[in-house]
Amino acid sequence: MKLIDDKGRIFGKINIIDFIIILFLSSLLSMFYYGYKLFYFHPKPKKNFYTQTLSIKGLVYDIAPEVLKKINKGDKAFDFLGTEIGEITDVGEIKRVDRKISLGNDSIMVEDSALPLSLNLKGKIENDSFIFNNKIISFNKSIDFKTTEYELKIFVIDSERETEKKEFEFKTIRVMALAESVFPEVADLVSEGDMEYMKSNQTGGNLISGKIISILKKDNSKIILINKEDKKIEFVENPQSRDIELVFNLNVQKKENQIYYNNVPIKIGESFIFETARYNLNCRTLEIINDK
Repeated sequence: MKLIDDKGRIFGKINIIDFIIILFLSSLLSMFYYGYKLFYFHPKPKKNFYTQTLSIKGLVYDIAPEVLKKINKGDKAFDFLGTEIGEITDVGEIKRVDRKISLGNDSIMVEDSALPLSLNLKGKIENDSFIFNNKIISFNKSIDFKTTEYELKIFVIDSERETEKKEFEFKTIRVMALAESVFPEVADLVSEGDMEYMKSNQTGGNLISGKIISILKKDNSKIILINKEDKKIEFVENPQSRDIELVFNLNVQKKENQIYYNNVPIKIGESFIFETARYNLNCRTLEIINDK
């Protein structure tokens, strides 16, 4: 069979002119289709993974001098795609700090030097936890902050989401207090530097609530004896209990001109509880040394 017969038909079925017209119309439809996609179809923008901002304060321990010289306010961190995920908003001075070190099931407090930093981090919220660079932000846990010049391991000590509002701010005051009638075995445990921790709902870890700065005295308690005959009053030492006079640094909150320690008002003559992992002390406030 001929490709084109005597009448100009392809395979004797379709006229060659009709075939050319069909090809032209097909190509025209294709042009209209791709032209429409080019000018009228817009793909959905890629969803931004970093939907939240968290402001944190952190400490960098054992920082090398050559790295310290490179750290500046405004330094930015990036993820593996080159997207900005964090910025340093403030750089402090190297200072001495108390550091909690885990030793198996126990922990100890040691004095160390650290560089304080303030940062804004970008991430997302999952199950009420802030995720930064695929890691949950938790108190006293470290995060990796990587710029084009250096990389830091920063231990988080405080945090606040951009959307959060605090009813009242924390501040530190110094208080003189008296713990009365303490059992001798408990009194022997009380030492300068002992700390109380409070649970942090925002960070999921423990924050320092109070610390014993100094122990002014640790004496036997005194009891009152009244002589029935002459009605004289005597103060006699009781070797079975101790009175301890201490100075504390307390991390308190202030609201409506009243300061609170662990939700208990701090007032001269009234009591608060100082609790560590080894003992509890019922302390009566003698003096608020500074409340600035």
